[in-house]
Amino acid sequence: MNLNQQSETAVALPVRCADNPAVCNHNGTCYDTSTGYVCLCNAWYTGRNCETVLRDHLVVTTLNTWVDARNYCKLIGGDLVTWGIRNAAVRRSIINQLLRPIKGDGFWIGLTDRQKESRWVYVDGVSATLNNTDFYNLEPNNLGSITGSANCAQVFRGFSFQMDDDVCRALKFPICERR
Repeated sequence: MNLNQQSETAVALPVRCADNPAVCNHNGTCYDTSTGYVCLCNAWYTGRNCETVLRDHLVVTTLNTWVDARNYCKLIGGDLVTWGIRNAAVRRSIINQLLRPIKGDGFWIGLTDRQKESRWVYVDGVSATLNNTDFYNLEPNNLGSITGSANCAQVFRGFSFQMDDDVCRALKFPICERR
């Protein structure tokens, strides 16, 4: 090798957010740093570019009305839990891993009869049936308020984490689900 010869080394320039606006997947937010970029992922994803699913369900530990709970879940890229609460195995997992450790009594789910009394429908449009709900004995019963307007469903610790109807303005912890 000739000592006067210089070896060529390719120097990779750092990627900047402006150079590749889609570098962060799943609505992650890109921030430029001195060495390149960093993706700030939403609550559902992780990884350098927000490419890996982190979780399908999360419990928000701030008390909300049903409407505010749903709006918050949508704000973070989800909705109140539907398919996870309809599936018995997933429901058990949500209860054991997410709900039992929290010192709360009620947890909002995406099930309501607000459109038509006694016609329970999940927020994703699926009608409630005996096969996809787990209501406590004699629930839903439209009790719990003087006005008789218990139109939103919760999973209630006092009923062994089975479903119950309650007034939508009550304050409970939302269970959000990734969309």
